[in-house]
Amino acid sequence: MNILAIDPGKHYHYYSSWHNSKLMEYGKIDRNKLETIKTLMEGHDLIYIEDQYISPKRLKRPGDIIALIRASSELLTIAKLLKKPVSTVSPRKWQSAVLKAGKIDRKEIKRLSREVASKIAENKITNHNIADAICIGLYVTHILQLHA
Repeated sequence: MNILAIDPGKHYHYYSSWHNSKLMEYGKIDRNKLETIKTLMEGHDLIYIEDQYISPKRLKRPGDIIALIRASSELLTIAKLLKKPVSTVSPRKWQSAVLKAGKIDRKEIKRLSREVASKIAENKITNHNIADAICIGLYVTHILQLHA
């Protein structure tokens, strides 16, 4: 089974691609490259997109919230047009399961995300968004294994 995990962004979408619970590829795609996004989605059986968490800090920057919601909506729409099974993943769910993160600040969450993703990728991951996409994929593959 091929799984695509995506961390949506304002300018880029960050993704990880999994085959039978093994990380195969990760990277980023320009949000405006719709054909590339479509091609990536077509090669996967299931698609998981990180849901947007709206913190009080983000409420001070409504433009960022709107851009992220648009980005998520675009991805959901493309997946649905391709008739691909698509679900959203709550940041809190994957963070608590994969990072064992309770009440810790954003900086520490991003550090832990990079650390876990680097181990999975067997390569140093410095971009926290790519790290998040890898961690989302890890979370989803474990959940699917539990339900198999």
